[in-house]
Amino acid sequence: MLRIHMLQYASKLGDPEYNIGRLRDYARRNCRGDGNEVLVTPELYIHGYMSRDLHLQLAEPFDGKIVNELVNIAREGRCTIITGMSERDKDSGVVYNSAIAVGRGA
Repeated sequence: MLRIHMLQYASKLGDPEYNIGRLRDYARRNCRGDGNEVLVTPELYIHGYMSRDLHLQLAEPFDGKIVNELVNIAREGRCTIITGMSERDKDSGVVYNSAIAVGRGA
């Protein structure tokens, strides 16, 4: 049976490490490891809603540290994570309010 976890955590603004840590802790406590778990967080959960300047400063590409951390959490918990983050396009430098889905096979 598929279990969907709707996490309603408030982000710590501008602190992706803290927010990722909370997601990791939740996954460790709640994922059964059978591959049938989906963790869903609010929009911009990883970075939080913040000033435009900080949003532009903290954004990173999908092949950066944040996504690697999410992949590790998904593999460890044998789950899928759907979360929001500030993404910087590597080619254009444009910053997006993006949603990302990361599975254990990522």
